[in-house]
Amino acid sequence: MAWREFLGRAADAARGQVASTAGRQLLRARLAPYGDMLNFQVDPAAKTIALEILLKGETEPLRLTLSGYELRTTDAAAGGKTHFTVAGATASREWVHTLLRELLVGREIELPPKVAPLLRLLV
Repeated sequence: MAWREFLGRAADAARGQVASTAGRQLLRARLAPYGDMLNFQVDPAAKTIALEILLKGETEPLRLTLSGYELRTTDAAAGGKTHFTVAGATASREWVHTLLRELLVGREIELPPKVAPLLRLLV
């Protein structure tokens, strides 16, 4: 393996760890009313986000995977808004999988101005 390739992979792994830790902290409080986040992983090289949540009243965790994510910022002249999209999503519960496909996959979600810069650094 070439030295440059090795350093690139190491940098991606480190960025993934930082993104996973930061994302876990950000989402844990938001998800607290619904359950406990057990796992949150970001892989910037593969453009995937994986979550595992134990919802209140459930005995088995819900596993979600978002793939092919993209952050896109519009031209500053157009307001400089940042949008998040995913190309694919899977879930361990069929109804959640269907919901993700219908409401999330391929749709642009405008990110709040306070969140967008952080996400651009992490993912």
